[in-house]
Amino acid sequence: KAIRRQRQMCIRDSYQRVMIVRSLMEGEKTTDELVELLCMCKSTLVHHLRVLERAGVIDGEVRDRYKFYSVGPDTLSMIWRLPSMITGEARRRS
Repeated sequence: KAIRRQRQMCIRDSYQRVMIVRSLMEGEKTTDELVELLCMCKSTLVHHLRVLERAGVIDGEVRDRYKFYSVGPDTLSMIWRLPSMITGEARRRS
């Protein structure tokens, strides 16, 4: 349970990390693909990818000379429990 909480905090701490995880929910991507998709400086993106990978939120796999990032099934199930900012759904207000 403590690991799940750590993963949730890792994502919540940064809007950029939320955007990275949302992008990876659509399928695996390389660093260069994420840079182009998110219009983010490569050094900033790499920093966030390392943080997310160390926290176990995303997985990275080196193939040839590229590193492919993806979101694992444990993270996907955890994301459904997070606030609507992760899933992109509008939050209902009473």
